[in-house]
Amino acid sequence: MSSLLDLSGVSDQSESSPIPSGVYTVRVLEAKLENYEKDGESRSRLDLQMEVVAPATFIDPKTKEEIALAGRKFRDTWWVSPKALPRFKANLAKFGLTDSKFDTELLGGQLSGRAATAYLQAKVTTLQDGTTGMPAVNPETGKPITTNQVNVREYFGRAPKFDIAV
Repeated sequence: MSSLLDLSGVSDQSESSPIPSGVYTVRVLEAKLENYEKDGESRSRLDLQMEVVAPATFIDPKTKEEIALAGRKFRDTWWVSPKALPRFKANLAKFGLTDSKFDTELLGGQLSGRAATAYLQAKVTTLQDGTTGMPAVNPETGKPITTNQVNVREYFGRAPKFDIAV
């Protein structure tokens, strides 16, 4: 059975400006606890699909254009290990989850839809051509190939007015 996939209104990913570093209100769209083995040791991580909710826009200082931020998505990962548990606990508290025990099966659902303020650090990297050591160039546009990476440096606290029911 086939269905129609409508891509009209979807902007080209290559056209999006990077999210500038700064303080934002962000919301958890989905949180999923993953268990895996590495070097014979059982490990866990919480993978979060996040979105910027505020500010909705910013003015690009170079082009003076208004750039949409609301709805821009990024990922964050919280590690679950003895060394990382203090930060894991602090992050949960910044989203309003302050219990001392959590059912790991329900944790993702408890986080989904919750909002908090956070400092996002943006990094734009120009990819290198491994054969020449020079910047890799898109053969269609002639422009250097770049990647935009967003890392959460710190969560500050709840932003309940931006919560959504999931």
